[in-house]
Amino acid sequence: MNIPDTFQALLIVTYFILPGYVGIRTRNFIAEQKDESSTELLLGYILFGLWNFGVCSSIVKNTLSGKIDPFLGFLVVAVAAPIIQGLVLGIASRTKILYILATKIKLFHYKRPGEVWTEIFDSQKKLWVRVVIQENLIYEGKATIISADSNNRELFLTDVKVIDDKSKSVKDLTNAKGVYINSKDIKIIEIFN
Repeated sequence: MNIPDTFQALLIVTYFILPGYVGIRTRNFIAEQKDESSTELLLGYILFGLWNFGVCSSIVKNTLSGKIDPFLGFLVVAVAAPIIQGLVLGIASRTKILYILATKIKLFHYKRPGEVWTEIFDSQKKLWVRVVIQENLIYEGKATIISADSNNRELFLTDVKVIDDKSKSVKDLTNAKGVYINSKDIKIIEIFN
């Protein structure tokens, strides 16, 4: 293998990995993503790089054939195009445009983390719930206020009864304004009409 062949092989590999890295990092800068393992990140870099390679294939072809300056072609394909695509992907991810579109065309039926909570409690105001806090401690009441923060789910119950399942005692708290419950304390939530 001579030097030009090695250079071309290095360019092709660089056209896959570096654009993927730049694009994924740009997307992650704009829209917070879940923690990904190094294997998932590498696969993401390669897949993004393949996409980018396809989008920029005419520039790559002209660079390899010598019609475009290699440095300029490299900058466009490995840096500029991935940054633009990463920005678009990040904005689409942050605004949930792709998720909403995919849900509308019935591409999938799963909910993003936190959306099940929001959909259940936003769809019907003041749901009657039974919240198991510990093995034997149960709160029953009307969920009148819920939090929207996906990192710290909170419930505020009114018309509350506290049930100690072990001793079968029931404490009526309906005269109290309500009870605050943090999701970190919740084991199970049963929802009633």
